[in-house]
Formats: sequence, C-alpha cells, structure tokens
Amino acid sequence: MKLLVLSSPSVFNDYIILNLQQKHGSVLTIQEDQGNIHVLKRTFRRKKHSFVSKINRMLFYGYFYVFLRKKAVRLFVKKLNFSDKLEPDHKIKNINDPQILRIAQEFSPDLILVFGTSLLGKKWFALNVPIVNSHLGIIPKYRGWMSWFWAILEGNFDSVGVSIHYVTKIADGGELILQDHVDIFKLERIDLPHLLFSVTVLVNKNIDRAIEKIQQSEKMNLDFEKYGYEKKYPHYFEPGITDYLKFVSVARKLNRKR
Repeated sequence: MKLLVLSSPSVFNDYIILNLQQKHGSVLTIQEDQGNIHVLKRTFRRKKHSFVSKINRMLFYGYFYVFLRKKAVRLFVKKLNFSDKLEPDHKIKNINDPQILRIAQEFSPDLILVFGTSLLGKKWFALNVPIVNSHLGIIPKYRGWMSWFWAILEGNFDSVGVSIHYVTKIADGGELILQDHVDIFKLERIDLPHLLFSVTVLVNKNIDRAIEKIQQSEKMNLDFEKYGYEKKYPHYFEPGITDYLKFVSVARKLNRKR
C-alpha cells in the first residue's frame, strides 16, 4: 500500500512517521510548517472570540511553545531514547499549496494519513483517495485542538485517548475506524507532558491496526461530504492561559489522591 503522510513538524509526529516508514515500503512525506507567527495571527483573526479571549489564548500558546512543549519533548526523548529526526520529502508552509496537490496526484497514493496539519481544502478530496486522521482525543465528544486537555479540565477522565477516523469536510467529524483510551491514573504523573507522551504512544500503537483494518474492509470510505457529529458536539479551540491554570489545579488534586 502506497502511503502519503501529511504532518506538522514535531518530535511526536517524527516518531510515528519513522516507524511507518520502517513497516511500509512506499511512503511519501509532506511536512507543513506554518510557523508560530502565522498561527498567532490566525488566532487573533478568529471572529468568534472576543479580544480578551484572543489575548488569553495567545498567552497560553506562547507559554506552551516556549516552556511546556520543550518539557514534553525532553520527557519523550528520555522515555523512548529517541533522537532521530524525520527528513520529509517535501516541506511547505501551506498544505493546500497547488504544487503539493500535483505532487500528491502524481504519487497516486492508496491512502493519505494526516498528523496535525491545518484543515485540508476541497481539492484534496478531489483526489478520490481515502484520507485518515489521527486525532488526539475521543470523538465525537472531544473534537478540535488539545482534546485530551479539555477532557481533564472538564472532569471526563475516561475521555482521554485517541481516535483514528476518516476525514470529511468537517473537522474531526468523519467515520471512526478505531479508538483507544489512556488510563490517566496509571500515568507516572498527570500533567501536560505525560499526557502528550501517552497519546502519542497510543497513536503509534494503533496506526498500523487502523491501516490493516482499512485494507481488510470491502470498501474504503470516500464519502467526504458525510456529516458526522458537528451539530451535537462542540469544536474545541486552543485553551487560554486561565484554562491552563485551572488544568494545573485539577491535575494537582488528582496527583495528590494517588
């Protein structure tokens, strides 16, 4: 099976994709790196959030990338003794770049895997190839960014995990292929780095199972127009710094009880 892998740059995605390359003969990798400034601008331009909410979210984003993400990376590298770095076949700033779409079409993949890119435009669906997303959350209840974070914050401790699902034009709204959960009370510590480590390892554990399940199915899902869960369940955006402080308080209480 020819795999086309679309990803954002991170040690977590590198780990999963490098393992895929070892197991599958033909893998083309495309990495989208929009840069932190672009992401901050996109957050600020979002119309549905107030000015104060935007500043709150941007403060968290800055703290996450300057401190929390680095801490999570150090934990990941230490626990898995992982130091390799993915060298993607193509690096781009926009996953919907027409040139990349032409490259994808020429490659003619059997399956497209998505790990943390921005939303795919309608021309990706015109390739008429099944597209599968690895979502770090339990759908349909938790769609969007840092879903495991929101599950902890809202006290739904059994809703931390990963969902591998078909991609439709609705974010995290496609048909579920398989799902797996993290038992947070078995973690060494309940905090953001350990949770991010756990969901990443869970994706790596399940992605080959998902590919095998797709191969065994009589017909791959190409119903890109299919609506999933968006009308019943909300789409979560990045948290604010005040949300993170609440998360820390909840996590601290959970750690004390163990």
